[in-house]
Amino acid sequence: MQMLRYFPVMAPEPPSLRVTKEEAHTGARAIVRLFDAWGLSDRESRELLGGIGQDTWLRWKSNSKIRISRDLGTRLGLLLSIHNSLRIIYHDKSFGNAWVRKSNEFFQWRTPLDVMMSGTIFSMARVRNYLLAECS
Repeated sequence: MQMLRYFPVMAPEPPSLRVTKEEAHTGARAIVRLFDAWGLSDRESRELLGGIGQDTWLRWKSNSKIRISRDLGTRLGLLLSIHNSLRIIYHDKSFGNAWVRKSNEFFQWRTPLDVMMSGTIFSMARVRNYLLAECS
């Protein structure tokens, strides 16, 4: 006869998953450079970051220390994953950077930027998942 075993309850979020101030600062700098390479406007940039305010975006651009929410941390991770996948697929940076504004059959001929701009993390994840599949 098998006995039931007790498994300790895990914390809802391990402390290692929290974004440190240093990680937030580094991620913000990377995203500002990425958005510049993609040729995004301030409005587009703020929208991709979940609709952050103009003052917050200006702090990002001025390299100030920032705090980020869990939602914003998730968005940063997805955007950096998209960038990384594009670098794997397109060895020429300019092709990868231009890809976000090119219509794509997989997205019903919308651009990946249009899909990501729909406002949800899930739409951003859809673009990331598409690229991950292309990488494999």
